[in-house]
Amino acid sequence: MVEFDIPPGCKTGSALLSGGIGHELPDGTLDDVSFILQEVPHERFTRVQDDLVLEIQIPWAEIFRSQPRKVYVRGIDGEDIFVFVDYSRDKNLIGSLSIRGAGMPIRERGKLVGRGNLIVNWEIIHAPTKISSIFWRFFRREA
Repeated sequence: MVEFDIPPGCKTGSALLSGGIGHELPDGTLDDVSFILQEVPHERFTRVQDDLVLEIQIPWAEIFRSQPRKVYVRGIDGEDIFVFVDYSRDKNLIGSLSIRGAGMPIRERGKLVGRGNLIVNWEIIHAPTKISSIFWRFFRREA
């Protein structure tokens, strides 16, 4: 069995070289083996280059009408990050915010040189009202 650490930020197609564990060569030494990485999809984030994209839904609250609302999101490293959604100014139920430096680690020649961005795509969702739930029940019955 071979064990090694995969540095954070590695992309699909990155090669990790493990020396001296392969087939025996004619001179008696062992060959090197390259492992090609394949990313596994994350349950909350989508990777786009060095950026991470997070889709969130925010329940409607009356406070949206008068002031920005602070919304917490959990970053890839588990840190709490807050963003402000300002419906009172924009009157938009959907939007996008970019948090610089909260994305994937960026490596060059094996060294950490920075981080990508976290892009938060948000949507404010209204809780169903009595009228809308009656409408949807009627609509489903007629369809």
